[in-house]
Amino acid sequence: MTFQGAVHFEIPVLDLDRAARFYGELLGVTLERAEIDGNLAALFPTVEGVGISGALMRGESYAPSRDGTRIYLRAGPIERVLARAVELGATVLYPRTSIGALGFVAEFEDCEGNRIALHESAPE
Repeated sequence: MTFQGAVHFEIPVLDLDRAARFYGELLGVTLERAEIDGNLAALFPTVEGVGISGALMRGESYAPSRDGTRIYLRAGPIERVLARAVELGATVLYPRTSIGALGFVAEFEDCEGNRIALHESAPE
């Protein structure tokens, strides 16, 4: 077997409407509603040729947590995204921090209690 890359992420939520509104307003996107295997979902729009697909998921096996897997969303400038997240009820857990030539990262706790990380590329 050979690893072929990550293809999809799912963020657990308790209140899909609240979470979809939070991420829609935070990222300036519309999330598409769906039902997948009996679970309610709100799908992030994909960006042609960039990144992977993702969704907010509500169902029996989905439990929001600050302690689980950490995903990084590319959004910037990070300081503006963090400020908007706080306006929407999030808590900053890790402020914008340089990671050298790879750019900047930050983390916040979303409206559902998940730890979400942000990545901003270094200026060229």
